Amino acid sequence: MNSSASPLLQLPVELWLLVLAQFDDNLVELWCVVRNVSHFFRACVDDFFSHGIVQKTLINLRYSDIHTQSGPTHAYLHLPMVFDRLSDNGHRAIFQQRAFKQTSNFQAASGSLRGWVPFLERYAAETRQKKPTIVNKSKPDPLPPLWEREHAALRNTLQGDRKSRYMLIIRDMTSLARGDRPPFYIRISKYINDSDLVDLVVDCEQREISFNWRQTFMLFFREHNMIARAGGMIPPRRYDKDLDGASAGLNFRIKQDRPLIRARRKRLHPWVKKNKHRMSTEMRLATEKRVEREMEHLKKHLFIHNLEPVKEDPNAAPEIVPEKLAKDHADLLFWPRVDDTLYYSPPRSLKACIIM
Repeated sequence: MNSSASPLLQLPVELWLLVLAQFDDNLVELWCVVRNVSHFFRACVDDFFSHGIVQKTLINLRYSDIHTQSGPTHAYLHLPMVFDRLSDNGHRAIFQQRAFKQTSNFQAASGSLRGWVPFLERYAAETRQKKPTIVNKSKPDPLPPLWEREHAALRNTLQGDRKSRYMLIIRDMTSLARGDRPPFYIRISKYINDSDLVDLVVDCEQREISFNWRQTFMLFFREHNMIARAGGMIPPRRYDKDLDGASAGLNFRIKQDRPLIRARRKRLHPWVKKNKHRMSTEMRLATEKRVEREMEHLKKHLFIHNLEPVKEDPNAAPEIVPEKLAKDHADLLFWPRVDDTLYYSPPRSLKACIIM
């Protein structure tokens, strides 16, 4: 290190924290560039984030009432989480559950961490991640998921628009926690994403989750750094050409050139490569559009002033939670390639070509 740099680095850490605070509108640059200048700056940036940014971070866990509510209508359940404290060694951030205020513009029903756990476990299995640690977990219900027990009867007895709406809803609800649709969103300042929560621990009884915040932030900001730099890619790189073709065919209004879409597709590419045979391309596109709408919605409504403590209901019945989520249903995953009874009809491929 040369002598001209030494006086700067000898400034008190507190002064550097004041300097970094002037750039809190560009957290991506702080994390991905300034933090990597040197060990000293990494320590300063980590200190700045741990004493300010982590505390303002919000997480929205979500699942649905398909295990507790009979069809044909279903709704999403939300578990907004706010920062509570850091672990003793400062490596883990602990968040506690809140609820959306029903007086806000975002009317959202609350759920429980216990009800969310099967969705989390499915997502971890889908993406082949380390199984999350779950503590204080009550025993699951021994029966198959409620929606699965009802599905055949509803599909075969509902008629017209009611049937179409039911199939649309249940396709949407059962796509949650698949590998291309994580059951959570992270909000850090003005940024929002569904990148992973690393080394996650869930305490169902205490309504708390904890995770390695540095590793989580690394994944989060790495993707947003790609988003920030993707505008200079000419032509932009494509990570899922199948979805581009399906979008044109269905006239879906998704801006395929958006850096956010491309960055997310890059992250999902390993999962898509191994799993795209399980569902139609149109179904994957519908899931992508749903995620995009949800992120835009949370940008407008996921704020600390829209949240309140969870209200206990002593008369509430215990939530019905299955051991695990239902397996794939072809009539749901291969939309729109289904016949009139909404059973899957696989597309026929050309076996041979005879030239006359």
